Amino acid sequence: MERRIMPRESLEARYEQYYKRLYNYFYFRAGSHHDAEDLVETVFEKVVENYPAYDAGKAPFDVWIFTIARNSLIDFTRKTQTAELPEDARADSNPEREVLESERDRALADAVAELPEREQSALAMKYFARLKNKEIARILGCSGVNTGVILHRALKKLRVILTEKGVSPYE
Repeated sequence: MERRIMPRESLEARYEQYYKRLYNYFYFRAGSHHDAEDLVETVFEKVVENYPAYDAGKAPFDVWIFTIARNSLIDFTRKTQTAELPEDARADSNPEREVLESERDRALADAVAELPEREQSALAMKYFARLKNKEIARILGCSGVNTGVILHRALKKLRVILTEKGVSPYE
């Protein structure tokens, strides 16, 4: 049996179609321009590598690529948590983040970091990758209704956390 290879034109089209959504997802979760770009590159390497096994009948391409993205982020997080830098080194290594983030953005990022991983993922996929609840459900392995509940509870928790920190969640 001949191995199926993703045609170059298809790869380029998929890259154009998904780059921004993946980048936004990773930037929100990793907090670094450099890490987000590296993670997008990792995802597309895995897409090319695993394309022969992709079955459109099992999952739409959106679900497949964001499942790869989520798993890549989990791997990245595991690696970086074991090799944490001191706070001063992290701030110095990413000056553009300091310029771009406002006090409210930092408060929001801190509040999101207090949520469980599943809620963080759901929020990132919904609001930064712009996936539909149905797509998020397939990636998280739950129902569309459950995804809506997860998102609702996450937003409710964020409002409480931000209010406790003295930041208006409605501005």
